Amino acid sequence: QIAHDESTVLSIHDQAIEVMRAQGLRMTIEEEQVALNLFPKAAGLARRIHDASPLNEKFKQLI
Repeated sequence: QIAHDESTVLSIHDQAIEVMRAQGLRMTIEEEQVALNLFPKAAGLARRIHDASPLNEKFKQLI
C-alpha cells in the first residue's frame, strides 16, 4: 500500500509539474519541497474531517 501511494503521489506530482511548465510556471527546488510536504498534511486533514461526523457535516454545509 505504501509503495503504491508513493508511486501514485510521484505520478501525480510529475503530472502537476508538467501542467505548470506548459503554462509557463516554474518552481525552485525549495518551492517544490514545500509543496510536496503539504500533500500529506492536506490528506491527513481531509481524512480527519471525513472521519469526524460533526466536522464532516459542517464541511459539507460549507461546500
